Amino acid sequence: MKNIVPKRRYIFVDYLKVIAALLIINSHYDQIYPVSALATGGAIGNAIFFAVSGFCLFPLNQSFGQWMWGKLLKLYIPTTIMTIIAIFTYKRGILYKENIISIFIWPTLFWFVGAILLFYVIYYLLQNVLSNKSFLIMWLVTAIIYIFYYIFFLDKTKWIIEAKGLDSIEGYFKLIYYFTAMMIGKWFRLNSVKKYKHTHFYIFIISILFISIYAVKWLLVKIPALMAFQFLNQLSILLLIVYIFIFLNSIEGELQDNRNPKCYKYIKYLSSITLHLYLVQFLVIEYTYSLRFPVNFIIATVLILLLASGLNMLSNFIINLGLRLTRKKN
Repeated sequence: MKNIVPKRRYIFVDYLKVIAALLIINSHYDQIYPVSALATGGAIGNAIFFAVSGFCLFPLNQSFGQWMWGKLLKLYIPTTIMTIIAIFTYKRGILYKENIISIFIWPTLFWFVGAILLFYVIYYLLQNVLSNKSFLIMWLVTAIIYIFYYIFFLDKTKWIIEAKGLDSIEGYFKLIYYFTAMMIGKWFRLNSVKKYKHTHFYIFIISILFISIYAVKWLLVKIPALMAFQFLNQLSILLLIVYIFIFLNSIEGELQDNRNPKCYKYIKYLSSITLHLYLVQFLVIEYTYSLRFPVNFIIATVLILLLASGLNMLSNFIINLGLRLTRKKN
């Protein structure tokens, strides 16, 4: 069953990862832009990232130990580097407020890293969820947990579905939502051979859903009495992810046939350093937001790209050095 779907590279996945990274970085530019409302897209970008992870991780052809060790190295090396830098720069004093385990092990200073680490374990345990029936059962159980948590544990008088961090009631709640996005990605990987038509119709649906995401949030913020319905925002994003995958899967052949080698080279590279882009952005934004716009925007964006590339090279050097030393000992 593990080899039911062969490994291959999908062009649209690289584009999606880059788009997600841009959306997430943009959402943290609230102090960069003269109008903070322009700093948006983070929730959509996060959902895309988790869905893409679910898509790319399948199939699993290694033992849990081997598979998890590779993931831990790729995640913890750059995360630890940026954590140490953060402690001595924009997170000075954090050692007096948090314990070492929560800073360096879990959930770390970066909630996305903590979430994906947890999801890796659950994803592996659910590797035999392959049929549509098993997916339906899993999503039904997830929906029940989501509804129960939403009704009985959340303060719905305020906007809480995108709470910062993981170590809170609201933070744990978003894990349910983002893991659902991740399993949507896995479902599309299993069904990636399906051919979808009506491309223009999917573009229309994506546009409607994109507008509805912002319309719903605007309406809820304007009318606090409706705040109990903020789950509609997450539902809209999940539907958006579904139709984005349908649309991009439908044009994958065209992307393969018509790709510009030079352009795709840069897209592929950016796709490979999305984690590093995520990790370095906070440091850069902290030290550039006070500059005048658009100078701060240009400098921040360029520095994020440069530092992410540097972090990627340093992380790969450390990983490769460790692997070489391990081989020599054996």
